[in-house]
Amino acid sequence: FVISGTPDESELERALEQAATEACDTVMTMRDNEGAALAAELSARLVELGTSIEALTVAAPELLEARKTRLRDRLEALLAGVDAELEPSRLEQEIAVLADRTDIAEELVRLESHHGQMLELIENSSAAVGKRIDFLLQEMAREANTIGSKVQDGTMTAHVIALKACIEQMREQAQNVL
Repeated sequence: FVISGTPDESELERALEQAATEACDTVMTMRDNEGAALAAELSARLVELGTSIEALTVAAPELLEARKTRLRDRLEALLAGVDAELEPSRLEQEIAVLADRTDIAEELVRLESHHGQMLELIENSSAAVGKRIDFLLQEMAREANTIGSKVQDGTMTAHVIALKACIEQMREQAQNVL
């Protein structure tokens, strides 16, 4: 554009200003709409995530007790062929130590905490939250990996896989959040 000193200059400036304002308004509306759609998608995924966390939380104590029983049975079978006898308290102590290695209670508590923080961010924040969401999803993925390495049960493994898939889908969506 070449602007000359003609009287039409102020009219051109007003038209240009109006076009720029309309373009900015359109961009902001599109951004708000995309943000609302992303928030809805992340909220839906958080519901799925919560379902998987709940399933793991319900099954974890049963799994731990089953693991203790299997360990007790194995140790007793091993000791049956040996003349030495292990004190019952010592046996229980060893079982507790071995079972503790597969206990996922701490990971579930942290996972539930991260889940709650994500809900809070998505539902109540109007500020830029992309980096915080990414961090929480990274922490959730870490907890899911730890749980996956500790569980040795088909049903629990299926829940962990669902959990990890949901977290990965959320991470992809979170890349679009400022």
